[in-house]
Amino acid sequence: MIDYKKAEQAKELLQECGASFVIAYNDSNNDDVVCASGNYIILKSLIIGTMAQAALGVRGKYGEEMAMQELMSMMTEAAKLVYYNKEQKNET
Repeated sequence: MIDYKKAEQAKELLQECGASFVIAYNDSNNDDVVCASGNYIILKSLIIGTMAQAALGVRGKYGEEMAMQELMSMMTEAAKLVYYNKEQKNET
């Protein structure tokens, strides 16, 4: 069983210590919880590394072309989220 209280505590501890970090997990409602905090350059590096690790797993199972398609899909989905967030702010 996942202790979501500890995941929240981990986020709080990382924020308190001032480290740049990315935390992402699926909560008990099956919603994504994503928190990124800190220096943009470090966050960018962490996110790129995470995307590469995910793509390497895909490449190992399904090949290079599928891995590249997945990376492009991730970028497109992230852009949609940014655009959606902008649209929500414009509505308020």
